Amino acid sequence: MKIAITGLGVISCCGNNITEFWNNISNGISGINPITKYTPSVIKTRKVGEVQNFSLDTVFDPRWNNKTDSHVQFALNATKQAIDQSGLELNKIDPHRIQT
Repeated sequence: MKIAITGLGVISCCGNNITEFWNNISNGISGINPITKYTPSVIKTRKVGEVQNFSLDTVFDPRWNNKTDSHVQFALNATKQAIDQSGLELNKIDPHRIQT
């Protein structure tokens, strides 16, 4: 079996695309910050790695926001980044020969 990595995508607490992510981790910028997305009343920790400044609206139809949770949205966005970076023309490729 031959494998080729043709594109990368990332949504993380350190960046929402490859360039931002790489620049932040290369410069020692941590994605760990005080919790902002929920009230941490049940747990002791007050700092986490939350994804910041993310909007699925820039990539997909806004109706997806109500139909998917944030983790699915992160995966869809990172997949779109990888496909875009690959430069592959998906309409010319056997769909059974590609994976993300």
